[in-house]
Amino acid sequence: MLVYGCCSLRDNFSKVNLSKRNPMSKPKVTPSVTDPSHPVDYSKTETPPNYVCHTCGAGGCKLWREYQTMLDSQKLHCAPCAAKGQKKDISSIDARGHRKCESGGTTDQIGWLIPAVPTAENDTYWGYTSVPQRGCDWWARLPTLPNQVPAKVA
Repeated sequence: MLVYGCCSLRDNFSKVNLSKRNPMSKPKVTPSVTDPSHPVDYSKTETPPNYVCHTCGAGGCKLWREYQTMLDSQKLHCAPCAAKGQKKDISSIDARGHRKCESGGTTDQIGWLIPAVPTAENDTYWGYTSVPQRGCDWWARLPTLPNQVPAKVA
């Protein structure tokens, strides 16, 4: 289902990026940040295979996404890559994904990036103020930094 102009764009396949494209070249296929074939179980501390940092490929940890961005242009970022891209200090980031903000207090945002919480169906991402408590709890339980992800036992 596609919903244009507002809250969400539900789509389960990759998008073709047509911006700044030479009409004679092949379209660039952007990997999808959603994958309904791998739903999210909020009761577990596991992430779906598509839940990885766009920059470094880290997965299994908290990720942030662009605020107010259509799904077909969305990119996910781990905390270190988000901080670098947004030019923000995350040295105070804690296990909940909160850091000291410049205006005082704490925030779970890194610049213009907000926590990336997929829907249970893994077909879109929750709006910043619309995440259900189960989704918030799932995101909070994930390791904050990529180097905190436990190694899988074979």
